[in-house]
Amino acid sequence: GGVVGLTHGGAPYSVRFHRELLLEGRLAASPLHFSESVPNAPAGNAAIASQARGPVHTLIGEEPVGAQSVDLAAGLLRSGRIARCLVAATEEWSEVVTRAYAQIDRARRQGPAAGPPPLSEGAAALVLELASAAARRGAAARAVLAGWSLGRCRGGGMEEAMASAVRDAFGSAGRAAVEADHILPPSGRFRPEAIRAWVAVRGAAVAPAAWLDLGRAAGNPVGASNLLQLAASAALMAAGRVNGPGLVLSAGVTGTLSAVVLCRASGAGP
Repeated sequence: GGVVGLTHGGAPYSVRFHRELLLEGRLAASPLHFSESVPNAPAGNAAIASQARGPVHTLIGEEPVGAQSVDLAAGLLRSGRIARCLVAATEEWSEVVTRAYAQIDRARRQGPAAGPPPLSEGAAALVLELASAAARRGAAARAVLAGWSLGRCRGGGMEEAMASAVRDAFGSAGRAAVEADHILPPSGRFRPEAIRAWVAVRGAAVAPAAWLDLGRAAGNPVGASNLLQLAASAALMAAGRVNGPGLVLSAGVTGTLSAVVLCRASGAGP
């Protein structure tokens, strides 16, 4: 099976197609181009490339769409409908989209220094399966997705909503928040709120965890950002560069949020 998460879909392609239509006339509006502009085109292409025979889904959301995709894949795995699931996310930079976000930031009176990292592009893919299934085929997992929480902040209480998600994620993982070894903050908006939420949950008396900020290096690829965070945490743990558990935090412009706990590949779960 497969799950693909994205935010803006084929917006850049649609803009280019519209420009060609204006410059070249209606004969340039070939129906053959339509399949590449619809939001579920990446999922269909990925299913064909990986020869997926099970269910294939497209989720459209903000930065936390990566965790939402993981949640959907976990449900498919636990139901027995599939044995393995390709979870991918992709985002292409678009001038039109970038201008739209800039208008949102200006409307919120955020100056350049207070704004989020610049929009960027990227892609990431994970193969998820139950630990028991991986053991049966002798596969070596890079990490275990031990627990996660999805939510949405309605109003101005993002810090409290994120703190609640962190507690829920560690609770579902059966681990204590003070055990966290490294934290990946949101690569987009609400970064300060997420950081304060983590400090409030962990407490000042405990030694701080390492901060791994992908936003400083890769900007914010929106729909691909959360899955890139998960992949980075898993890869670093597998390479012995960090210890677990790791906490991945994500938040979107409309208040969607997620918290995911990853552990070393020694426990049960997808």
